[in-house]
Amino acid sequence: MGTIAQAQTSIVCDAAGDTTLRNGNISTAVPPWLDITRAEVSDDFSGNILFILTVSAPIPASPAWKSVDDGGQLWWGWRIVGDFASDFTVQNGCLKSAGQSVLAGYFLDLIWDVTSSSFHARLVDDTSCNESLVPFIFSDDRTQVTLVVAKSLLANRVLIPDPNQFQFLAATDGWKASSAGNQSVFHIDLAPDKTNGHLVPVTWSATGSGTYFCP
Repeated sequence: MGTIAQAQTSIVCDAAGDTTLRNGNISTAVPPWLDITRAEVSDDFSGNILFILTVSAPIPASPAWKSVDDGGQLWWGWRIVGDFASDFTVQNGCLKSAGQSVLAGYFLDLIWDVTSSSFHARLVDDTSCNESLVPFIFSDDRTQVTLVVAKSLLANRVLIPDPNQFQFLAATDGWKASSAGNQSVFHIDLAPDKTNGHLVPVTWSATGSGTYFCP
C-alpha cells in the first residue's frame, strides 16, 4: 500500500475571553466573535495554503459593534513574513497614513466593511501595495473562517524567500474610519499574545507540523 501524505499544520491556541479594550480606567467589552481561540495554517497539497481562524462565538452575517458603528472595518486576519527577526520597516505603507511606519509584510484579512455592509478577503503586500482578493468560507456554525491563499501569491522574495516556510501571527483589528489608510486602527486580539510588549510569531513549514501555546 502506498503512503498517504499528511498535511503539515501549525496550530496556535489562544485563551478565550482575553479581549477587553481599555481606555484609561474605562473598559469596553469585546464581542466574542472577535476573540481568537485558535489559529491554524495548513497545506492542501494543490498549491494552496489554508489559513483557519476560530473565534469564541459565531461571526454574525452583519457584524455590529459600537466601536465601528460610525463607519469603518473589522478584520479577522494574519501577519505573514519569512522571518520577523529580519523584518524591516516601511514608511508610508499601504495600510498606514503618510508619515507613519509599519513592519513590512503580507497582510491577509477577512474584512467586514461597515459602509458597504459586506465581507471580502484580500492579501496585501505592504511594501508594494499589491492587493489580491482571495477566497474564504465560513464553517457551518460560523465560529471558523478559512482563507485560501495560492502559494504563487507570496511572490515577494524579500518578504518571504520560500513560500513553503514563513512566520505568522493572527489578529483581529478594527478601523474607526471607512478607509484603512488612517490612524484609527486598534488591535483587539492577537494569537500568540504579545510577550513583554513584543510580537511573538510562530512558524509554518511544508515539511513539518507544530503546536504553540496549547494545553
